[in-house]
Amino acid sequence: MTALFTEEQKVYLESIAPEIIQLKSRVDALEQLDARVTALQNRMDDFNVPDSVKTEIHSTTLNDCCTLFEECVSSLEAKLPSHIQDRLQCLEQQFTAHCDTHPTATASSTTVTPTTKSAFKLKEPPKFSGKREECRSFFSYLALHFAKSPKDFEEDSSKILFAISYLEGQPFRHMEPYLAKIKGSSDPEDSPKILTDFTFFEKSMINSYGIANAPVAAVAKIKALRQTSSVAAYATEFRCLAMDLKWNDDALTSQFESGLKDSILNSLANEPIITDLEQLIECTTELDDQCFLLNQ
Repeated sequence: MTALFTEEQKVYLESIAPEIIQLKSRVDALEQLDARVTALQNRMDDFNVPDSVKTEIHSTTLNDCCTLFEECVSSLEAKLPSHIQDRLQCLEQQFTAHCDTHPTATASSTTVTPTTKSAFKLKEPPKFSGKREECRSFFSYLALHFAKSPKDFEEDSSKILFAISYLEGQPFRHMEPYLAKIKGSSDPEDSPKILTDFTFFEKSMINSYGIANAPVAAVAKIKALRQTSSVAAYATEFRCLAMDLKWNDDALTSQFESGLKDSILNSLANEPIITDLEQLIECTTELDDQCFLLNQ
């Protein structure tokens, strides 16, 4: 039987055997890595991860794999005789074909633009049906969405139409006559101001469905406010009412202290005088936690 290799070829193959073994181990590792990426994608589907994130993870991983494989091939090509180079090129073509089955990556180096913002999904704004105490919160939810996706809301009209889509009941009926005016018209100048100016739209909705004369109502409510549970809960209500007031810190801290429980006030008497509202809230919250632990 004719020998497959000459003695000289056998000696040469033995000398490069470690590099060939290393190449095979890397190919095996790449296949395992690809399987892990596929499994990761399946898990991301279960958690509703955005497609842009899945694409970037898969593309980046496979591009790194391709680069590693090409570097390994290049380091060996210069050292191998022609008949072994042919076999190696065949392996490279097989791996390239494998990568081509994944549309997010290619065998050549591909530039992947890094994500500049964390991809997360905001909770949908609640429907606004006209309850006066919910009007401010509704516009706070809208502001959150506008800040999250500024490119989607560059125009005031986009913000207004988005807001209208979450109106129901009387507030939506309030907007229907304006919406009727833009049916069949493509000229922005034909649109009422309430559909093109978000500041005007917000002011109009608050005047119609917000708390009437909010500052006066806030003064009465904040003076009647008392701590009935935790300081944290009391502080939340206090902050919301303070938003409608133009009081300075001295007035706010004085009013905040007047609504605290006696037990907190007694503990606060041992602390240095605090004239900043946020510092006062932080201090009294800690004192409230300490009292809670002592009573357990």
